[in-house]
Amino acid sequence: MKYIKIAFALIVFVFILESGAFAETPDELLKIVIDKIYTVLKDNTLKSKDKTPERRKHIRAIIESRFDFEEMSKRALAVNWQKRTDAEKKEFTALFESLLENVYITKIESYSGEEVLFLEQNVDGDYSTVKTMLIRKTQKIPIDYKLMKINNEWKVYDIVIEGISLVSNYRTQFTKMLGSGTYEGLVKTLKEKIAANEHKEYN
Repeated sequence: MKYIKIAFALIVFVFILESGAFAETPDELLKIVIDKIYTVLKDNTLKSKDKTPERRKHIRAIIESRFDFEEMSKRALAVNWQKRTDAEKKEFTALFESLLENVYITKIESYSGEEVLFLEQNVDGDYSTVKTMLIRKTQKIPIDYKLMKINNEWKVYDIVIEGISLVSNYRTQFTKMLGSGTYEGLVKTLKEKIAANEHKEYN
């Protein structure tokens, strides 16, 4: 059930990953991006199956522009991040980015009119939390978005769904895998999951 809730959260989460030119605060950023993603999802020229690669290219571009995958990777690996070489950090960040995109992009595409309510915004220096509520037909899911300002731009580094942090969830999984195996084994597992998800997406 926890993973299902995370998947639903990503429907909203992707909306916040592209910045509007005049967005000044995190909540303004979210509202601008929602409109932009709606445009992609409602574009009839991108809805057919043969347009899937092009549609997902647009979505991935949005994700990559406003999400700090390196920061998320660092937090997910925790103490194990410092043990990695620069080359390993770069590789892991790329893999983690692909994993998130491949796993959740179909959830983003399944958006069917869920309403997003903006409840509260807290800003503390270069860090911010935007509290929202995802309204579905049968449930309401509270989702907090964690952002940090990097080079004067707000970027997402975590999502908290009903009190459960996405970063912490992955950190638990990675810590367990590294506790019973090796870093090389973790990388191999990530590559296998990415390959399996990509095969499923286009078949």
